[in-house]
This record gives sequence, structure tokens and C-alpha cells, in this order.
Amino acid sequence: MIRFTHRSQIQDAIDDFGAFVNVVDYTGKEDELVAFAAGRIAEGDILAWYHGRSEVGPRALGHRSILGDPRNGKLVEFINKKIKVR
Repeated sequence: MIRFTHRSQIQDAIDDFGAFVNVVDYTGKEDELVAFAAGRIAEGDILAWYHGRSEVGPRALGHRSILGDPRNGKLVEFINKKIKVR
């Protein structure tokens, strides 16, 4: 598990995995962001949603989520194996 304590560590991880991720740092209207995210999910993308401060740890709550299309039956397995490494 990778744990981050500073924004620079997050940026370093993004740089390391840049070929696999597309980062959108959004500062516009919330309804536009929600529409964009819903469209990406509907197209089969998996989103890592991060907002503000975050807790750390395997059972931490708050300000971060992994989002995907619940209609995709294999998505839960993929997220657990490849993203959460469970």
C-alpha cells in the first residue's frame, strides 16, 4: 500500500503512473464536474475521486473514492484485485 502525507508525494505517484492515468484537476462548477464524471463512468472508466484532506489507512473514510459503473459485473473484481490489491 502506498501512503501519502504531502501533495508532492501524490504528484510523484501521478508522474510514475502517468501512462496509466489521466488527471483532471477541476476548479469549475460542481454540476459540470458531476456530468463529466458520470460520462466517463458510463464509458467504462474507473475514477479515483479525491477532494480536500484525506484520512489514511485501509478502513479510512472521507474525501476519496473509487468510482465505476455498477452495471459492469467484472468491475468489482477488477477494482479489488488491481486497484485495492485484495
